[in-house]
Amino acid sequence: MDPQQRIVMELVYELIERAGYSRQQMNGRDVGLFVGAGGNSYFEYHLNTLNRMNLQSFDSFSMLTSVQQERIMEEWKRKLGVTGTHPNLLVDNIVNMIPARTSQEFNFKGPSMVVDTACSSSLVTLHLAAASIRRGECGSAIAGGIHLMLTPASYQYFSSAEALSPTGRSSVFAADADGFVPGEGAGLVMLKPLGQALKDGDPVLAVLKASGINNDGHSIGVMAPNPDGQRELIESLYIRYNLSPADVQYVEAHGTGTSF
Repeated sequence: MDPQQRIVMELVYELIERAGYSRQQMNGRDVGLFVGAGGNSYFEYHLNTLNRMNLQSFDSFSMLTSVQQERIMEEWKRKLGVTGTHPNLLVDNIVNMIPARTSQEFNFKGPSMVVDTACSSSLVTLHLAAASIRRGECGSAIAGGIHLMLTPASYQYFSSAEALSPTGRSSVFAADADGFVPGEGAGLVMLKPLGQALKDGDPVLAVLKASGINNDGHSIGVMAPNPDGQRELIESLYIRYNLSPADVQYVEAHGTGTSF
């Protein structure tokens, strides 16, 4: 099974308890689950096993001696790994099953979906979860994301794209920016209408006043941001929700530190 499925289930269990509830109390409720996830690197091990089987069907492979074949298979197993077959192998590794399996396990009845908008995935799940609550699709929602890098593949491809920092530091917004440093992580938060949370005696850690999403549109490259599009989104939120930039006390920005 993709470890991301297991970890999200563990985090949901922990989140429920930290919110002051038990699994039994949440059973059957209209809880939405929105998880940001961009892929499943664990599935590469299963693909390696398929490629190993394909190699054995090559005519040139059959021309080798049995000793040579055994040595190749053993070296493949040692370096790339070999996984077994199982009826649930496909379901255990489809990305959309990260939230779907969790909703099924905890008997959540609200929307359940995976979101992939690259680096903004978790923030987008927060926006979608809040919007889903406002539309009455669920009474509460869980939002967050997970990202694991279990094989060298992503490092190799990012390196080929010259996106990784050779110095091992991400110098965001700096003139000497030379790339980013990948990381792993997982985190979830629970959302509820403020009035209901106060009525239920929930520990309120923050209030989401406004959120919005858009696409930058055309830029100098598909991986490059368009500052005009980002500025338009922020300005629209100030206007739509009657907010003043002067009231903003803390800004957390995303930046990869990659060069154009």
